[in-house]
Amino acid sequence: MDYPIFSQKQFSYDKVSGKRKVSRTHKHTEHELYYLLNGNTKYFIDKEFFHLQPGNFIFVPKGMLHRTDSETCYFNERLIFSFGDEIFDATMEPILEELTRFKLIRIAQKHLPTTDELVEKISKEHRSHNPFKEQMIQSYLRTLLVRLCRYNQPDNSDTDKANQLFYRISDHIADNLSSEITLSSLSTRFSISESHLSRKFKSIFGIGVNEYIRYMRIQKAIKLLIGTELSISEISEICGFNDSNYFSTVFKLTMGVSPHKYRKTNR
Repeated sequence: MDYPIFSQKQFSYDKVSGKRKVSRTHKHTEHELYYLLNGNTKYFIDKEFFHLQPGNFIFVPKGMLHRTDSETCYFNERLIFSFGDEIFDATMEPILEELTRFKLIRIAQKHLPTTDELVEKISKEHRSHNPFKEQMIQSYLRTLLVRLCRYNQPDNSDTDKANQLFYRISDHIADNLSSEITLSSLSTRFSISESHLSRKFKSIFGIGVNEYIRYMRIQKAIKLLIGTELSISEISEICGFNDSNYFSTVFKLTMGVSPHKYRKTNR
């Protein structure tokens, strides 16, 4: 497929060459379906992490914080579909539940041609001036979402089962952000050596333990900044930063703005 670069509210295509592709943590009032055509990227959705390869789709439910980072991959090509709840009528509710549960959709190579054909039809309709254009787009999009659920190949392998300990560790971190969490304390709590914990955690999630802790603390801070009237100092303490100045420094390095400015802008 060869798409022109374009950006519309419901459908956009982007190609990045020669630089790292990063989006800051944000959320939408609509659902988002991301399709990676070339390159690879890391996708963060709330406290979940996904590694996307070409041909992978990822579904982001509306209102959920997320961001992407291509890290060392300097060529990235992707499509994004945005759509509201009107796509999910009563017959489509099981599809919404399935997409929300898995988020990352991997389909077999043999199913990609029919999937790409639907994507191409949606693209052509968006660029057209045909009568009943919106109805056709919704019809194609519903069919695409159903096929993604039908052809999805979730990772239920023995390898995935062997990684359950590290999913428990990530959940423990997410549930105890106000406490002091270190590689050493996690090693002791879960009876695993620091070196193995560090190496295996990064191989599974694509992110180091300390980076994960910092990321989850910033994610929690974002929710508190937007959804509460707590002071910056109070949020800093709740999120496990003992020093509010240090919290502000880390937040600005991560988000590009201070906590105060982020709250003011996103309110």
